[in-house]
Amino acid sequence: MPSIEGSSRLWYLASFMASAISERFGDYELVERLGVGGMAETFSAIRRGPGGFEQRVCLKRILPTFVGDVDFVEMFLREARLSALLHHGHIARMEGAMRALGVPDGWLEVQILQQVNFVEDGRPMDMSKREGQFVSMDALCDDVGADVAKYIFLTRKPNSHLDFDLDMAREQSNENPVFYVKYAHARICSVLRKAAEAGVVVDEVSEKGLAGLDADQEWALAGELIRLPETIADAAASREPHRLTAYAQDVASLFHQFYHHCTILGDDDKVTVARLQLCQATRAVLANVLELLGVEAPEYMGEKE
Repeated sequence: MPSIEGSSRLWYLASFMASAISERFGDYELVERLGVGGMAETFSAIRRGPGGFEQRVCLKRILPTFVGDVDFVEMFLREARLSALLHHGHIARMEGAMRALGVPDGWLEVQILQQVNFVEDGRPMDMSKREGQFVSMDALCDDVGADVAKYIFLTRKPNSHLDFDLDMAREQSNENPVFYVKYAHARICSVLRKAAEAGVVVDEVSEKGLAGLDADQEWALAGELIRLPETIADAAASREPHRLTAYAQDVASLFHQFYHHCTILGDDDKVTVARLQLCQATRAVLANVLELLGVEAPEYMGEKE
């Protein structure tokens, strides 16, 4: 595509009006039609303002014939949002480089990370790249711990803004999401140790062993556990690891409810075995999710167990 003089930026604008080409498109005056490809057309355009202000851009819009194609319009809008975030053509140039190398279209995927704002004492911290005011990853990990930093970053979509609450991240309480999940895993390990000390033998998780489950809290937890393969597959396919942290939070919450409502080591041997097997399954699920996230799954967390 020919270069455009001035402070040019590649702007993708979607048009939903099936009309003939006009000399204007919104605030922009269409100067020259540069070409047509696929389902869109490209123009050089200019926007004028007071005081002789001029902004020259490359403008791309959907051909009128295809504005009714919902799937294409959605894809086009995703590109528009991507371009609006970047304000430069690096991605397009990288895709061009991939094509030049013979790499199939769609092979290169670009994840856009949004800004992280740090909050302390209820107020956003002042940061400026120009003034050298920023928080390095090393400093953050030294402050709150690598596991906490990693987990909190993974609680949001990559393209979502994140307000990182440093006070919450430093807490050893249920307000801290990674503490909450780790505590669930440690609590299960504590229950299984107590069962072993009492001489209770727990076999591998089986349909027969789980037959003693009856309470609503037990089945709610069991129903969530079987969603693990689906959750991992969806997170991988969509490139959204935050789905794993959300799932871990749900499993931990359901386990804590089960723990508080159901006596695990009771007098009924059948029920005890069933509940211990449910604990085993929950521990395995949490351990697997935390391993995928690169976060430790502790067996001990002090007196609070």
